[in-house]
Amino acid sequence: MTTRRLLSTGLTAIAVLASIPRGALRAQPVTMLGSVSDSGGVRIAGALVVALDANGDLVARALSGRTGTFTLRLPAANTVVLHALRAGFEPSAATIVAGTARAEAIALTASMTPVRISSDKSRQRNVCGTPRDTASDVTRLWEEARKVLASTRLNFGDADVSAHIVFSDRRTSRDGKTVLEERVREGDVAARRPFVSLPPDSVANAGYVIETADDASYYAPDAEVLLSGRFGDSHCFGVQSPPAAHADWIGLSFKPKSERVGVKDISGTLWFDRSTLALRRLEYRYTNVPTAFLSTAVGGELAFARLPQGVWIISHWEVRMPQGEIQSRLALQHSQVREQHQVTVESLRVSGGTVTRVTIGDATVPVPF
Repeated sequence: MTTRRLLSTGLTAIAVLASIPRGALRAQPVTMLGSVSDSGGVRIAGALVVALDANGDLVARALSGRTGTFTLRLPAANTVVLHALRAGFEPSAATIVAGTARAEAIALTASMTPVRISSDKSRQRNVCGTPRDTASDVTRLWEEARKVLASTRLNFGDADVSAHIVFSDRRTSRDGKTVLEERVREGDVAARRPFVSLPPDSVANAGYVIETADDASYYAPDAEVLLSGRFGDSHCFGVQSPPAAHADWIGLSFKPKSERVGVKDISGTLWFDRSTLALRRLEYRYTNVPTAFLSTAVGGELAFARLPQGVWIISHWEVRMPQGEIQSRLALQHSQVREQHQVTVESLRVSGGTVTRVTIGDATVPVPF
């Protein structure tokens, strides 16, 4: 029998809405200027503006800045459909012909109609694959998550956005409730990418846990992964009842459509405020892992916050990884000698960070958590 330590390394993640099609990269680029206002003419900061081509493919996207203005850089002077998107509200759309080297200012009026989640169970049936039925509450929640995840990655107009983060690396009990050791450091980083993960294709092919003979690296899902077509197509989604501690939440659960040998995926829940549908938290667990993990807090979470200026950020994240040992021995099974493994989890290594304040241009904003 041999014994080796169960060591965990790695972290982390966050990115953008979708890939721009290769076929769109042609002809003379166009800069499109515009603004987003409500129905009363009041400018809206932090609105997500997306430009789609005639096929519905993404061409460009931007956030409206502090004064409600935005700048879209199109790869060519084609006809595009602009959507002004805000978390919790129905999208608005307008068709624009971008036929000059610098399009004149465009005024978009954001929808003031809230997105509603029905109590009709027929609209909350589980969906396997990317949710597309606009009458389904599963699709509505998925689109709300997409708005926020995309917004966390985009520049806030022309303002620089930086975050002051307290990074922590600690060892805890198996249930994560008792801190045994902790190391803390602070620093300022770009708020739009406070941590990084593997590319979507790498995660889709190899999973969220990369193992070697000596250790294993655990990765969190980031916006680029969650918004990729491969994530949506390979998972099933459903409406989740609120947890006991947050009766005013509603969840969108996700889990792999199927397990693949040797590939560790994730299942979890995206949690929203029930009344505003603001994205609050993402909680996940790793799948296809040793049964010893199931009685521990191995997994992770991301928390989201919307600042008064309209900026969405990831305000907190952590990855909880197992520490312990693996015992291996040879055993006779069905007339064949096979190697068996027994995993023991002794503690967890928890790596993450918490944003305490954000600087937008010359203004510093505390972050609630």
